[in-house]
Amino acid sequence: MDYLTSFIKGSSFIDFAFIFATVFVGTALIVIGGGMLLTAKTRKFFFLYLAFALLPIILGLGATGMRWYANELILSRNEIDPSSEAAAEIRRNMLPEYVITMLIGAGSSALPLLIGIAGLILKKNRPQ
Repeated sequence: MDYLTSFIKGSSFIDFAFIFATVFVGTALIVIGGGMLLTAKTRKFFFLYLAFALLPIILGLGATGMRWYANELILSRNEIDPSSEAAAEIRRNMLPEYVITMLIGAGSSALPLLIGIAGLILKKNRPQ
């Protein structure tokens, strides 16, 4: 819980924008995938859907990259040698924050990927 509170306290507007976009895209994909499962007759649409289902993971990677860049910028502004023990300790302390953003992306993408796989399994190959 300590990591989560420090993550929220240390987050910027850009971090929250990435998190909101990731969760919003994941929720929209769940709604679209559910509709596709009910209405689609073939599995050809699910191949495209699976490609879009990876979008929350990509947004999570983007959020992690932005956080990493901001932390490296803070290190350089404070004139801390990147190879020093202090920089290594700071990076170790920031690792849970990187994991949190990646877990948000993976969690937002998990159900859309399962819906896409279910669509590939349940739908016919071609209309008859």
